[in-house]
Amino acid sequence: MKGRTMKLLLMSLVLALAVVGIAQAGERTVTDNDGDKWVIDTETAATPGAGAGLGAVVGAVGDTIPGYQGHRFDLQIGISAFGIGADDSMNTESAATGATLYYRPATWNRIGANMTWDTVDRSKLDFGLLAGFKLYPDPWSSVIWWCNLDLLPHFIVRTDDTGAPRTSAWSYFPKVGMSVEVPMNTFSFEVGAGAGVPLTLEGINKEAENAALTKLAAGVDVAINFRWR
Repeated sequence: MKGRTMKLLLMSLVLALAVVGIAQAGERTVTDNDGDKWVIDTETAATPGAGAGLGAVVGAVGDTIPGYQGHRFDLQIGISAFGIGADDSMNTESAATGATLYYRPATWNRIGANMTWDTVDRSKLDFGLLAGFKLYPDPWSSVIWWCNLDLLPHFIVRTDDTGAPRTSAWSYFPKVGMSVEVPMNTFSFEVGAGAGVPLTLEGINKEAENAALTKLAAGVDVAINFRWR
């Protein structure tokens, strides 16, 4: 009697495992281009040639739920080059490395604190606030298009040979740009270009003192983004 009971228990366990395996066979976890993870039913995926489709959403991983507006952060590290075409002075050419910590209150926008170090004169630290808005928001698209805005004044710190701050001033150099981001799970690559007009450079707002003022400037940048949710 005892042996028969054990056999029944083993058969029930095997049957339960088989049911669970069948139930999960058609499911897998995928990450959308916002970094959110979802469980989908692969059995409902569109057939080849019938259009794009991964399958119906079964559930979410962690706190990712439909309409989720929780905390999203992106750490962007990149390099950029900016210059004024009407002037060939090194004072108006800039090549910088920097980092931006973005907070994304929604999937379609981002607001970030930025710090860059000018690698041309190596004595300039630039602090600013940036914003971006996603164009054609689709969490399952292979690329993300951003409209990037840098419209607020920046705080510039000049350092001496030892790296200690020696002077500081405000600059107002509004810029607008576009970039394309290629998501790769929890990180992504981003390439962009933009243009702007310097109105004040480190406290100078007179064209007679700085010929670079009010001249159109253009630049490019490349970056890698690390995101967490």
